[in-house]
Amino acid sequence: MLKSTYGQSIWIIDHFKLRPIDGCYTEVKMKMFSTTQTICLISCCILLIGCKSYQYLGQQPPTDVPKIFAPQIVSLADRKEEVITFSPDLKEIYYSIEFYPEPKPSFIMYMKYENGQWSDPDTVDFSIGRRTSEPFMGLGGTRLYYFASAVNNQKGILDICYSDRTEKGWSDPISLSSPPNFLNPKFTLHPCILSDTSIYFSSYSGEICKSRYKNGSYEEIEILPSPINHMNLKNAECWGDPFVSQDEEFMIFRSNREGGYGGSDLYIVFKIEEGSWSEPQNLGPKINSIHDELGGDITPDGKFMTFGREGDLYWVSTSFIKELRGNVMR
Repeated sequence: MLKSTYGQSIWIIDHFKLRPIDGCYTEVKMKMFSTTQTICLISCCILLIGCKSYQYLGQQPPTDVPKIFAPQIVSLADRKEEVITFSPDLKEIYYSIEFYPEPKPSFIMYMKYENGQWSDPDTVDFSIGRRTSEPFMGLGGTRLYYFASAVNNQKGILDICYSDRTEKGWSDPISLSSPPNFLNPKFTLHPCILSDTSIYFSSYSGEICKSRYKNGSYEEIEILPSPINHMNLKNAECWGDPFVSQDEEFMIFRSNREGGYGGSDLYIVFKIEEGSWSEPQNLGPKINSIHDELGGDITPDGKFMTFGREGDLYWVSTSFIKELRGNVMR
């Protein structure tokens, strides 16, 4: 309850329903003891709450407890969604569907906010006729990265590729060549692109790798050392699915190392100095579960982490980053 006085007017705000603002649903009730300054008060409430209802499809945002992202819109009960990425202005979303319906290869869908409303989900054009998955929006929203098959200049079974934004949509897939892609019969997965187009990714054997972009080309692949890359548990496949912040101050990745909560868990490391990372910290039981967690990516505004679990996409507040960074600082 908010109580305010303005001259001789007294307002008690208690339970008045507003539309979602900046992705937040808010309910308050306004009891007016005077009719003066009504517009002023409502305007103040709106300014306090936020400003953009289209963000995240108008979904009520999560706290530090994960929740399914856009159920029955993006996350469907009979389908397996894996990775989602957003444009910098949050007016476009791209997400990958894994083998739905069987035996169709994975593909990428999108939704776009135009003319005051979100479009229906649709398959992005460059996915037609080939396998595509794990999209990542880069270069300020002008380029979309992903892995794909059946592309020109393909080097491995699956290559990390990109499409450039055009007036009509997106260009056909363009392989990043090798490096960073591994040569056939190997494959390369889960790109995370930095502002200079340097790249972190998962290798065919699950290891987290990086390749610096320098003087117009990618340098040789570097496999990150232990303790980031860690021996998988016996007979258990696990790809690293790295997300690295643009300033390379932290990395979120997937691992099924001992000491987790179930299958593969999400972990975080922080940069200590150039080329050196802190010990991995498990993101904890609020985020990790007895199931596999995968693909922990941070949204462009830094507010949320998205990830996959049991065929659905989840999101959660990024408040855990500050808390876990404190463990390194101490």
